[in-house]
Amino acid sequence: MKKSNTTRYLCAAAQIDRTFRTQFLEKILDEEYRVISIPAGVDLLAVAKHCLDAKRRKLIRNIIISILFIIAWISAYGSISSGFEYGDTDSFPAIFLSIFSSFFSFYFLLAWAAVVFETWMTRYQIIAKSLLKQNFNPDGATLTPEAEAEIRRKLSGVTNEEECNVVIYSGFSPFVGSGTDIGGWSFTLDMSRGKEEMRVAQKPESFTVEELYSYIDSDIKKLHLQGTSIQDKIFVNGQEIRGDERFLPDLFRRPLTQVDSSTLKEFVGGQSDGIRHYKCIRIISWQGEIVLSVFLRFLKLHQNLFVEASYFFLPPLKQEYRKIDGIQPNPTWRQLIQILQETFVKSLFLFPLAIFLLSGELFRPLARWNQRRSNRRLIRENPMFDYGASTSIRELAASNLYSHYFQKLDKEMYLKLTERQILDSIINFLDAHNIDTSDLRARQDTILNNGVIVTGGSVEAQNLTVGERAKSVMNNMTQAVSSVTGAQASSSKK
Repeated sequence: MKKSNTTRYLCAAAQIDRTFRTQFLEKILDEEYRVISIPAGVDLLAVAKHCLDAKRRKLIRNIIISILFIIAWISAYGSISSGFEYGDTDSFPAIFLSIFSSFFSFYFLLAWAAVVFETWMTRYQIIAKSLLKQNFNPDGATLTPEAEAEIRRKLSGVTNEEECNVVIYSGFSPFVGSGTDIGGWSFTLDMSRGKEEMRVAQKPESFTVEELYSYIDSDIKKLHLQGTSIQDKIFVNGQEIRGDERFLPDLFRRPLTQVDSSTLKEFVGGQSDGIRHYKCIRIISWQGEIVLSVFLRFLKLHQNLFVEASYFFLPPLKQEYRKIDGIQPNPTWRQLIQILQETFVKSLFLFPLAIFLLSGELFRPLARWNQRRSNRRLIRENPMFDYGASTSIRELAASNLYSHYFQKLDKEMYLKLTERQILDSIINFLDAHNIDTSDLRARQDTILNNGVIVTGGSVEAQNLTVGERAKSVMNNMTQAVSSVTGAQASSSKK
């Protein structure tokens, strides 16, 4: 997925969105101790290169504008000094006219030209030549060999989500980077009850949780859904890994996000308070624009089987990043005039403020050094230092709207197909082991036919029908209560 639309739009975001670029540099490229969550379908190196490329170009622009502003200020100060030196108070209007002309004539025009050139470079030399659908090149941003080597060094310990089998999270939800919680379900099943054949109860056969997972893996693969991956993952809170060398061998380095198969197997089907294993079924569609994740967990408790499923969804990226698709490789005169109009207003703000933006960039290394020192002190003094990831760049750039109607339909299709296959597979597997599944079949009707899953909060309704066989009684009860109330009101009037 190196050339996914997600990577392309994130590279564009690095070029046009200062907020996203700053967050990426601070939360990912400059982060030394906490885990970095890299979602599926994202080429992190390409996004990092575009961030530094845009930062360097805008830094040069701000240096030029700052120099022009200082020259304009010196020129204006000279006009004021010369006016007061000769004591000519009648020349005040001429002095201020000179100040105005110093700021908003020659020097401002030069600053405006710098903004126009930088905007043209971004839009037509970077985006139009390497970030459009027809010519997308993840390596389109050029950096010096030293800068690229530095990026690779900083990202050397970062593993893409497709490769890691450990998720170290911060905060409440363990499924960091997976998007929005869109529901789920859970139930328990008595494994001691044998299924009946010819009115004779069969003796249940024992099985392992690993066998059930393997059976479902095989059935999910038979769906042949493009972009589907199935992984075993363990989830652990970033405040609870200190002292556990399986995840944190060095206090002053990022935790490990990969463990060997024997360590992973320890948690499959286990009942641990702090560390949980889940089977992660992930479907990436629309060139990485939508991602559906299903987290499945089985736990055997004596004679009961506990089943849990949670659904998470990553929607497409923000609409403002998608506007790059409307850029033409060769600008027209009208588009060039539009750039002049856009940059004029931008230059009015940048001309006096560029020097402050520049000073912020110049002091950034000092701020990074101070943050690093603060983090090291916290690691030494606070046993509950949080090494976990709280979000991902994919979540930071995600929109709350679909960009295409069919994306919504496809998400529903993938969800229902996967959900039905999981439930069918569990039933078939348990049937093959002579375990009664009648209760599970009834629950399957509730989950699949109703299509509404409530995992928290409250629901208020006058009529609520769940499943095909359920009966709605609320309406009848309301009518009965209304009849009784009406009869009592009539008798009181008499």
